[in-house]
Amino acid sequence: TALKLEPIAAIMMLSVLYLIKLNYLFTWLRMSCYLLLEILAVTYIPLMLRFRTLRIGEIIGSIGIILGVLLHYLFSQFLD
Repeated sequence: TALKLEPIAAIMMLSVLYLIKLNYLFTWLRMSCYLLLEILAVTYIPLMLRFRTLRIGEIIGSIGIILGVLLHYLFSQFLD
């Protein structure tokens, strides 16, 4: 026989599944942002050695700081 659920139980189950899927999406989004931040940190020295200008270092550092601050404010609410 088919499993019959009350409408309230079905809504609660769907809302729990939606929250799990949403949490999964935020986890992947957060980790991809951290990956981008790590790539910026790793490319800093090769670019500085190649171009030998502080302007490149300022650009990469500024992007890293902006991305770090955005990560902190966007995802700090999920750490609690």
